[in-house]
Amino acid sequence: MRKSTTTFIGISLFLILPLLANELVHGPYLQDAQTTEITVMWETELATRGKVRFGTNSRILTQSTVENEPQTLHQITLENLKPGQTYYYRCVWKSGKTKQGQFQTAPADDQAAIRIAVLGDSRSDLVMSERISNMIVAKAPALVIHTGDLVASGRNLKEWGTYLFDPLEKLLRNIPLYSVLGNHEQESPHYYKYFPLHKQKPWWSVDYGSVHIIGLDTSIPTGPESEQYQFLIDDLKKNKKPWTIVTFHYPLFHSHPTRPIYDFRYEWQPLFMEYGVDLVLTGHDHYYQRSFPIGRMSEKQNGVVHITTAGGGATLYPTIPQPYTAYTHSLYHFLLIDVTENELEIRAIDKNDQVFDAVIINRDQDYSAANFVEYGMFELEQDIKIKLGGLNPEETDKGLVLFDTTITIETDFYMPVSGKYQWLASDKWNIEHNNIEFTLNPGAELQIRLKGQVAKQHFIPTPELSLHLEADNSSRNITKSWPYQKSLGFRNQDLQFSIEEAAYRNAVSSAAEDLTPLFFFLNYYADSKYAYNALVTLGNRISQTQDKRILTNLEVFLTNNPSDLNKYRIYPFYFLDGNINDLEEWFAIMERLPVEQLSFAPKLMCQLAALDIFNTRIIESWNLIGPFDASDGQGLSTIYAPETEFNLKNTYASGTGTKIMWNTYPSTTAYINLIDAFAVPEYAASNLVAYAQAEVTAEKAGKILLLFGSDDDPVVWVNGVEVHRKEVGRGLRPCQDVLVVPVKAGKNEILIKVVQRGGAWNFDLRISDLRHVLK
Repeated sequence: MRKSTTTFIGISLFLILPLLANELVHGPYLQDAQTTEITVMWETELATRGKVRFGTNSRILTQSTVENEPQTLHQITLENLKPGQTYYYRCVWKSGKTKQGQFQTAPADDQAAIRIAVLGDSRSDLVMSERISNMIVAKAPALVIHTGDLVASGRNLKEWGTYLFDPLEKLLRNIPLYSVLGNHEQESPHYYKYFPLHKQKPWWSVDYGSVHIIGLDTSIPTGPESEQYQFLIDDLKKNKKPWTIVTFHYPLFHSHPTRPIYDFRYEWQPLFMEYGVDLVLTGHDHYYQRSFPIGRMSEKQNGVVHITTAGGGATLYPTIPQPYTAYTHSLYHFLLIDVTENELEIRAIDKNDQVFDAVIINRDQDYSAANFVEYGMFELEQDIKIKLGGLNPEETDKGLVLFDTTITIETDFYMPVSGKYQWLASDKWNIEHNNIEFTLNPGAELQIRLKGQVAKQHFIPTPELSLHLEADNSSRNITKSWPYQKSLGFRNQDLQFSIEEAAYRNAVSSAAEDLTPLFFFLNYYADSKYAYNALVTLGNRISQTQDKRILTNLEVFLTNNPSDLNKYRIYPFYFLDGNINDLEEWFAIMERLPVEQLSFAPKLMCQLAALDIFNTRIIESWNLIGPFDASDGQGLSTIYAPETEFNLKNTYASGTGTKIMWNTYPSTTAYINLIDAFAVPEYAASNLVAYAQAEVTAEKAGKILLLFGSDDDPVVWVNGVEVHRKEVGRGLRPCQDVLVVPVKAGKNEILIKVVQRGGAWNFDLRISDLRHVLK
């Protein structure tokens, strides 16, 4: 009997102990370090009362603060601390404790030296983000600024552990983190839960020593009518600290080849200049860029330095230099900012702990012309583009197209400038009033004359405006005898404008219900390199409005511009309306056009594929193999074994020390998630290659459509012949590549290669059998 009782008790304890366990979920991490207090946070599985033990001796934590109520997300503020002091702490609860951490309170003296670290876009490559964060810890900064995109998908609760709390564990435990929202945070409530510093607002500001830091959100309204804009003005007015740093996600000035210029460049930069912001820190573009100081030319030239620092782990982007770029480089990195009474010493440090760029911002620095960017040139550029975009060419009964107008633009230079402009055009154009010189005093209007004509068939390319401006020192005393004034100037002296690009921007930025600017653009600029994107915009708006009167405008457009390319792009609108008279001609045109011209409006192509007439199907059984190692970054060009010795029974070396083999993968959709298919850990999901193979059977020889999308670089073979290859880091969009491929009677093999650069890894394949050649 006694033996049975002991056994029963043992079994009971075995069952009960897991229920009593209360494991650590996230943390600990630090928030809002002030001179005499700091907030410590951590998360447990079950609600419990937490305690923080702390002290100035790492071996003896003599002080403690306890929560009033049981919590799962613990938030304890330690008070009555000494300024500028290093403390050690540990979080404890009934059935557990965290590792010991440390922190430093803010100094009370504004002249005290402090160190700040900065990183951004740490999602995606978790090995790299952990490496970067641990390097930051080794530099012992007092606080860390994060420029956004801490996770890949902010509404996915699991990702906050995977992308933030796990790889940055050591950093978060020892250094308070001040973050802004990136686009990948998706305005998620999880963000506000984990960062209560914001008090449920997407903007914030803090003081630390001599520095005032402002955090903003670029994914919400930013203009003068917004609450955020008013917060920014009020905060800048109240700021009394010697140094001011502003941080947000989308950069105002970038080196990305294709990113747009965001409107808040013209809303926020004037405030930064007016209220003496010293440094702006941004992310989003996965590289490093430092601008020259950007300001207003004046007797004392001060400016705002903008640094894009987004090399914390996300896949890197290419860069192109801009007139405002002092230095740019695409690499993994972080920043160190050493703050003293008169200087901000900024160092950019790569993943190998090497400084690759450095700059000192001096409080009393007066920048020379070679190292200064005039902000008025950006305002002028924006205004000229708007005016050019609204130009209406006139058409004569003799088949000529002409411009005859004067553009008037307000300027906002603080000092006199002089310059000249000219119209650059082909010899088909007859341009009058060219190479005009002028001088502008502060507040004067700039007038640009355009009078030219050309035969309509030679309208493209349109004239381009070339504008040069420089400081006018002619009336100033710049001799070397006292008293004298220095020679003023700035480096971004040249602007160039394309009329057709301006017209395109005007067309696509018009109101969604107003299609007149789009049809106007297509009528005159059908041969423009921007016509494709204009038609994509038109397609999206047609889908939104369902206005069938638009089809009449399309008929007029095709009558005036009956090229194969225009027919290929316009006919689908009729198919969606039920008119399939031109379907056979459309397919024949696709066979004639170069493959690079077939990718068009993915959303529209998928809508077409869903129509019965397109006879679309998916592959329900794939053979997959991977992942192969592509850590050298050459996955697209590297020839792996499945390309040369295809055999479903073969086993291959992956390149990472493991063996891999083909496996059958059934699917009920066109979308294949390769990370899930290969059970790749999220921390290792970068620089990989996979192959997918399937067969389709044809009753007769003919041609089919492959509507394909991938993330990232794809190669497609049909019956051993390469039919598609694209070197591109991109997110998947179904139907983004349209391929017309031949098939033979009987079995046909499709082989797909997808390179993974970072982030998602997938492909989507739909087969449209318009001519009914497949079984």
